[in-house]
Parts: sequence; C-alpha cells; structure tokens
Amino acid sequence: IILGVNADIGLNICKYYLNSGATIIGTYRKKKPNINISLYKKNLKFVKCDITNSSDLIKLKNFIIKHKFKWNLIFSSVGTSEPIGRFFSINFKNWEKSVNVNMISQLKTIHKLYPLRNKNKICNIALLAGGGTNNPMRCYSAYCVSKIALIKMCELIYDENKDLNIFILGPGLTRTKTHLETLKAGPKAELNYLRLKKFWESGRQGTDYKEIFNCMNWCIKIGPKIISGRNISVVHDNWGTVGLKKRLRKDNDMYKFRRHKNK
Repeated sequence: IILGVNADIGLNICKYYLNSGATIIGTYRKKKPNINISLYKKNLKFVKCDITNSSDLIKLKNFIIKHKFKWNLIFSSVGTSEPIGRFFSINFKNWEKSVNVNMISQLKTIHKLYPLRNKNKICNIALLAGGGTNNPMRCYSAYCVSKIALIKMCELIYDENKDLNIFILGPGLTRTKTHLETLKAGPKAELNYLRLKKFWESGRQGTDYKEIFNCMNWCIKIGPKIISGRNISVVHDNWGTVGLKKRLRKDNDMYKFRRHKNK
C-alpha cells in the first residue's frame, strides 16, 4: 500500500515495485497518478483517499477488504512543508493542519490498516523523515516536529509489536514538488529559500529515487530485529553493507531519537 502515490517519491517507488512484480494499492488525494493501469492489469489499483478525512479512511479500508488484499508493506509518501514561516508569524490553524497531515493522519491510517496485514509473515511500514533532528529547522516547525514524532513512533510501535518491521527513511535533498512550497513562500523561508532556489534552478535530481527504493528494500531484507525503530539516512548511512548491519545489531540506540551524551 502506497499512501500518496501521486507524490514524486511515492510515484517512483510505485513504478519500481510494479516492475518487480508487486501488487499495489495506491492512494491519491486530488489528481490520479500518471501511470497506465492497463499495463499492469490486476497488479495496480488506485483509490482516491484524503487520509485526513475519516470517511475516506473508512472507504480505503472497505476497498482493501473487498479486494481481499493482505498487505506486506505500507509506504507513506504523504507530506507538506507548509505553513512556512516563524512560529508566531503563521496562522496556528494552518500549523495544526500540517501536523495532522505530516504525522497524525499517517499514524491514524496505519492504525486502521494494521488488522488487514498479512499475518503469515513479518510486515513492513516505511515512513519518510525530514530535517531538524540534529538542529533547528527554522520556519518549518510543523513539518519538523511531525517528522520527529514519526521517528519516535517507529520505536514505540515496534516495542509493542514485534511482528512489524517499522522504520523511517531520510531521503535527503531530492527533486520533488514539495520544494515548490518553499519557492512560493520566498523570504518567509529565510535562508532555506535561497538554498532551494539554487537547487531547483540547477535542474539536479539530488537523491535518486532508485536509491530510496534500494535503501527501503535493504531495511526490509535485514528485518525488524536490526532495523525496526530506526531512522536511516539514504544519503549519509552505509546501508547495504555488512559493517553497518553488525553495528546496528550491537547498538540498540544507534539511529534512534536520543538525548545527546546521556551517558
């Protein structure tokens, strides 16, 4: 199940999984993704679903039940960086709405779909992290605090459910439509505006979508005892290596949300 299959990362992850033979249910909020369903026959189904809408979530759950679909993976590509600006300069209702989109609604969806998993095997949940875990992310407080909450929830959920491999990936700077929100905000984004403007105008891709896909599959392959509850950086971590696998096995605190220098 891919939440936000019309987002850039979600769409590309969907294509990679389809080409590997997976069966996918993808949700979209407004515009149906640009994928030719006829090419994949029974392997791909789209559902119009705004995960912030409770009635839409019920429709999604009923759709999954109707098609007797038992999921092995939920990947969420839902998110927004808005509202952008210093905390006291923005409308609090918009701030609250962003937290709902970036964190609460994603957790609510996972909560509702958990009973519909494939109970015969370890199932996987992959979320997307963002900036701000190691420093202030000025002008993006709703986005930042939501992503940090998701990091902690991965650890909390796995602690209570050993049948899940739940982790969160930091994709790094990659070319997605989300950055258009910053370009639209202009000076309200302060220093980040010029950084993203330069990146966008360069035409660079940044993190390749295939790298995100490969990192996710590595996390799935090595399993929950090693990866669950952790925040993995696609760009900065040596995922895919035996060395990192060994380090993670030995250190239960590594790549988790912790106070610095507690010991």
